[in-house]
Amino acid sequence: MKYFILIIKYVGIIATLCAVGYIAWALWFALNFHGDTYKDAEPYIIVLDNMKTSEVTGQRVIDLFYEFQCSYPEYRIIGINGKGEKYHNFGDIGESYPDLVFFYFKDINKSVSCIVETPVDNAVIKLYAVNDGVIFRKWRRINNYKEITRKENREITKKFEKEILDQLGVKWRHKRWWE
Repeated sequence: MKYFILIIKYVGIIATLCAVGYIAWALWFALNFHGDTYKDAEPYIIVLDNMKTSEVTGQRVIDLFYEFQCSYPEYRIIGINGKGEKYHNFGDIGESYPDLVFFYFKDINKSVSCIVETPVDNAVIKLYAVNDGVIFRKWRRINNYKEITRKENREITKKFEKEILDQLGVKWRHKRWWE
C-alpha cells in the first residue's frame, strides 16, 4: 500500500509538470504563430490633409500609389500575361485579400510588396517584403531577420521612405506600436 501511494504521488507530480509544460508551450505558440503574417511589416501612416478621416479609404490610397507610378514609371512592375501582353502589375487583388502594391527599384534590381490597410482612423501602408528582380520567386519579409539581414532591411526601408513616401506629396509617419 505504501508503494502504491508513492507511485500515485509521483504520477501526480509528473502529470502536473506535463500540464504546466503544455500550457507554457501553448502560450508560446499562440504568441508566435497567431496567423498574422503581416505583423513584422514596417507600417507607415499616410496622412491625407485634404480629406476627412471618414473619407480615407484603401481605394483612395491605392489610387494615390497608382498615380505615383504613372508619374514615375521607373517604379512600375510590368508583367506579361498568358497571351504575351504587357500589363501594369499593380495590386488590388480582391476583397478577401489585402490590397497589395508593388514597386520596383531598378538601380538595385529589387521589388517590394506593400499592403494597404484602412483601419478606423488612418490609412496605413505596410512595407511587407522584398524580392530580387521582377519575377516573384522568393520573397523575404521585412523585419524578419531570419529571412533578411538587418543591413539590407535598413537599406530597403530607407530607400522606400526616401524614393516613394517622400515623393507622394502627402504627409506620412511611422506607425508606433501603441497606435
